[in-house]
Amino acid sequence: MRYSASVMTRDQLMEQTFPEKQYLVDGLIADGSAVLWSGREKAGKSLQLVDLAVSLANDEPWLDRAVKGGPVLWLALEESGSTIRDRVRARDGGCGGYPLTILLLDGSVEDEEFRLESSADVGGLVELIDAYKPVAVIIDPLREAHTGRENDSDDMAPRLRPLRRIAHQTGTTIIVTHHSGKTSVTFRGSTAIRASFDDEVQFTREDTDSDTELRGSLRAEGRNLRKTVELVAFDELTYRWVVTNAPAQVIMPNLRRRILHVLHESDEWLDAQGLADLIPGTKLKTIQNELARMSRERPTPFAIDPLVARKESPHRFHGIHARHAEETIIPNSSGNNIGNDGNDEIPVMNGHVPDDEWMFA
Repeated sequence: MRYSASVMTRDQLMEQTFPEKQYLVDGLIADGSAVLWSGREKAGKSLQLVDLAVSLANDEPWLDRAVKGGPVLWLALEESGSTIRDRVRARDGGCGGYPLTILLLDGSVEDEEFRLESSADVGGLVELIDAYKPVAVIIDPLREAHTGRENDSDDMAPRLRPLRRIAHQTGTTIIVTHHSGKTSVTFRGSTAIRASFDDEVQFTREDTDSDTELRGSLRAEGRNLRKTVELVAFDELTYRWVVTNAPAQVIMPNLRRRILHVLHESDEWLDAQGLADLIPGTKLKTIQNELARMSRERPTPFAIDPLVARKESPHRFHGIHARHAEETIIPNSSGNNIGNDGNDEIPVMNGHVPDDEWMFA
């Protein structure tokens, strides 16, 4: 019988002793798993993996988590040798002597490449794992590792299946980077891509133009993991990623409610900076984005002064609430009337004053 070694009854299965689950990075990356590491292009995935690779090879904690240290094998399919050299040197401070091995497969070495559809290349990967005994293999990026159509599951599934099998059979964690879609927060291409991996680590960049550091959220989930989210930032001085205490961009369903509450309680016109100062833990850019969205609502939930903002005179906002019910009401077609200063009549939208229940809906 062909599958005789795999056949067992339920009771035989219960009697089997399987290795306990272990982690390459405690609670974040399972040992001996196939991992899809996704994020937008140029978001910082390669920087994260340089830091991870050096940490693993030196048996150092990563993101304050214990690691299973050991040799690391990096298949660089896109980045040039000089780029990787500079990044590794920045990360390790010029101190080498640890087991990190890089294969430059970006085309700079003639006839040296790696393709998942090539049985010879996949077999070569198994030989490398047998020779170097790495705790992790990094393949960066997926797009350069095949010639298939990423939206076609029939193309992608058979190409990716060997990676998961190699990870399980050798106990080596295989990490493959992949781009997120432009209109999606998840990976690009067929769902067969995600299904071919045990787990996914996804980086979502959340810093704004006014931020001085690269930061965002790192989410891990899959067959081996409980869903975990870390807020991380890149420290350019140490070339390491660190866990942060607060999100770069506070995404809160009640941000609209908080803005309206502050405007409701204030006797003054407030610009975006003034609101940010009164709503702790919220970035100025986040406030500006929400104000822009709210300003497009009809009726508009606040008064705006001036009508046209200039750099030297930004928009100011004022709440509309019941205490102005006895004041003169001057409606206009847009739902906003423009006052000259905080002592003028408070514009009221659509000729009536909304009650508090409407204001905080």
